[in-house]
Amino acid sequence: MLNGVESGLMGVYGLIIVVPCPIKVRIGALGETKFLEGYYVYVGSAQGQSMNLENRLSRHFSKEKKVHWHIDYLLDADVEILDAVFSESAEPVECLVAKRLASRDEADWGPIRFGASDCESGCRSHLIHFGLDSDIKKIVGETFKDMGLNPSLYTHVLHKPSS
Repeated sequence: MLNGVESGLMGVYGLIIVVPCPIKVRIGALGETKFLEGYYVYVGSAQGQSMNLENRLSRHFSKEKKVHWHIDYLLDADVEILDAVFSESAEPVECLVAKRLASRDEADWGPIRFGASDCESGCRSHLIHFGLDSDIKKIVGETFKDMGLNPSLYTHVLHKPSS
């Protein structure tokens, strides 16, 4: 068990990230990508035995990892992961969660194809932007609940000091 996440649990998560000021980050094949200041929610899934919620969240919060996925490039920049909201789910629902979050009045889509380059549902992005005045944990938790999920909060701080 890792910080309340049972071993082997499969499901969906929303990684809550704060970007304190506008930045540009080179994101693999997406190239140089602009990020506005604000909160970003990266919606991901953990549907495999080896890539369950415990392993997936542990990887995101780890400072020592190979930069491979779009989210790795962003997390390697001057940003902070605040928390993650997660829920057990036998079905892959990350696309539905991303679309539901993006449909909120206070939300905007993140960079096109971010985290969704292999998405078969045609998602615009799996990264959703919110202003810093948003009650982001409440928004993500309510969205999970509205979708019939049972959200839990994974709290762990990874702070990247400015270079």
